[in-house]
Amino acid sequence: MAQTPINQTIDRLVSVLSSIKNNNWVIGGEEPFRPDEPGGSASSNQDFEEGQLLQLRYLKLTGDALHVMLHSVDSGIHALQAPCVAIALQRGIHSIPDDILAHIFEVGYHSCDDQGSRDSHHFSVAVSHVSRRFRMVALRTPRIWTRLSNWMKTSQLETFSYRSKAADLIITATTDEYDDPNISLEAFLAITLPSHSRWSEFTYDILEHHNLFPQAILSQTRNLTFPRLRSLGCVKAFSTDGDDGVLPEHTFATWEMPALIHFHGVSASIEGKGIGKNVQSAEFFMDYSIPDYRSIFHELGSWPHLTTLNFEFSNFYSDIEPSKVSLQTLRTLVIIAEFDADGVLLGKVLSLLDMPVLSNVSLEIHRDVVSVDELIEGMWSATTRCRSLTEFTLDTTAFGEHGFRFGVLGMFVSKLSFLETVTFRGAGLYGIEWCPRPPLWQLFHFEGATPDDIHRIGSYAHILCGHPKFKLRMGKCNECKEISRLKRSYQDRLEYEANENAF
Repeated sequence: MAQTPINQTIDRLVSVLSSIKNNNWVIGGEEPFRPDEPGGSASSNQDFEEGQLLQLRYLKLTGDALHVMLHSVDSGIHALQAPCVAIALQRGIHSIPDDILAHIFEVGYHSCDDQGSRDSHHFSVAVSHVSRRFRMVALRTPRIWTRLSNWMKTSQLETFSYRSKAADLIITATTDEYDDPNISLEAFLAITLPSHSRWSEFTYDILEHHNLFPQAILSQTRNLTFPRLRSLGCVKAFSTDGDDGVLPEHTFATWEMPALIHFHGVSASIEGKGIGKNVQSAEFFMDYSIPDYRSIFHELGSWPHLTTLNFEFSNFYSDIEPSKVSLQTLRTLVIIAEFDADGVLLGKVLSLLDMPVLSNVSLEIHRDVVSVDELIEGMWSATTRCRSLTEFTLDTTAFGEHGFRFGVLGMFVSKLSFLETVTFRGAGLYGIEWCPRPPLWQLFHFEGATPDDIHRIGSYAHILCGHPKFKLRMGKCNECKEISRLKRSYQDRLEYEANENAF
């Protein structure tokens, strides 16, 4: 019986696969797929062109057959994959030793998004209810039961405290504008204070005046020693005394905290409290409610080991003129200017900072900041004196495009030419005047630039390329024809992170 084209193709494919198998599954080009029967080569009775067409037809038919087979195989894989995933996952988890599984739990616990929230205990409860083995491992992993807050129920708090064994504890006492915590501060401290020698982080987060947290209750912790406490937070609605005239900071000042290396405060009064003798990093939120902002800066100047400082300014304004402050050990400074911050005042404050070993500074400007130009100039005034400075980041992405009265990039090139790394995030920052000498920069990183900005960058490529080690790194920017032009100008000196399709 005469064979159909389909049968011939399948027979040919079987023959090809057999040939490849005999060759130890090595395919030497397309030769095994070429026809070898009479009429399949140029030496047959057909002319050369017909032979070529015949070979092409055989290859296409072979490809069609392979596609049919692959489609069938893919369908089978898709049908089996879903039910097999659960089996493979179950077998994979069964093969993980208990100590590795415990480590996975710890990583998940410390990286989950609900840290510091009222739901911070959900991860531990969830993994302990997956299976009998998960529960056994979870109960033997003390470090996933260490976040204790007054939003937990009393029974949960006692359970977590017991299961944490001897692990370091993260303690948070907080209020909410709308809801009451599940447990009063007095009851909360009654459960957690006996384990105060294990506290590694403590946050007193009082954003609203709340009668559940009288300062007299917190004062029962006075003169205690917290040997493991590494981080202390004091968050208040205003920089004022409590209802009984006692600040929580007064209580903290009596604590013995030999391991304390981090402090964060909102409207916190730290002056004269002796909190910072070992602190290496600090974060502060500053607004108009602080009676004399200068006292905080001068207090920070007395902290002998302070190397990293983050300031967030919002509703920051005052009639008090700033004074010179010396931060002799500071290496990293982050300034965030937000809603209704007075740029003139803040610029003056920054210009009077003496930071001889500063190496990294970041200035982030949000919308509704008043007098942005003066703010930037104030930061320049301080940093031009910092000859140890190597990195500067200016972020105006939350501010939007702004008509700066001077060329921001030009000021950096002329006044901060000694930097190694400069990062601009935002638009409208790239104006530049004539520059007689190229800066010493090794990396200029920018993102969020508009087509006009990229055109300006490309126009002075020859200035920035004066340094032999200079590189330009482009993050996410608006696509435009100027990007290709910039690439041609910089060639191998251009690195790009996000918009590869723009090229």
